[in-house]
Amino acid sequence: MNKVKIEVCSLGILPRDFDKKSLQRAKSNIFEVTSALHSYDLRVDSDLEMWAYSDGLLASQTPKKEDVDILVILTAVPLQENYYTRRLDNNVVIFTFFEISRYLKFEDIPLENVVKRLLYSYSLVYLRNQNRIPTSDQITNFTHDDTRGCIFDMNGVKEDIVYSCHLPIICDECCERMRKERVSSETLTIAKSELRKITKERFYVIADWIKRYPILSILISSAWALLLGVLGSIIVGLFYGE
Repeated sequence: MNKVKIEVCSLGILPRDFDKKSLQRAKSNIFEVTSALHSYDLRVDSDLEMWAYSDGLLASQTPKKEDVDILVILTAVPLQENYYTRRLDNNVVIFTFFEISRYLKFEDIPLENVVKRLLYSYSLVYLRNQNRIPTSDQITNFTHDDTRGCIFDMNGVKEDIVYSCHLPIICDECCERMRKERVSSETLTIAKSELRKITKERFYVIADWIKRYPILSILISSAWALLLGVLGSIIVGLFYGE
């Protein structure tokens, strides 16, 4: 299977904590990010209530898509209908960090994780729709309202996006739908395996475990301290011949 070619660029200022280079280091057998992340200024004022930008206005600001299958545009401004992604014509997807970055930071999740999650989800949407991404005004069935930690969670409650940005999955129902839509089982197996690499940093994984099992963590740390003390006594005894 040929990899889905994706170009990623930014429109306007992105959060400072976002690591652009992390996307270039991401390796996948499903897609490839074709070039460095180019940045474009956003020089127009919002045209909707609550300072939001309409699909039409943002479409007028997007760079031309050349020699790629999907163009993903990252921004930080509110989007139409307060969505965090909007799908435009010609396989162009806009994602905003507006509000989303706050939820991710609160859970100590790298901001890059949500973008990687979207690269997988929209690559599969592209494949299951005969190399086309439906626009936001078209009726689709590739998401589900229930939050399962799946990359196709609707996330009508935006905070729920955190559940699919650390060890995200593709749920059984979505797998079955995609098989019916002629996505190969091998492609799904590869995607599910690679999604396990989208995680928090190890420090925060350990911190979460300690929060979840505080008594057990205290017992383990106490046992470890006792073991170190015993080993220290043995080593001192060996050195001084006691």
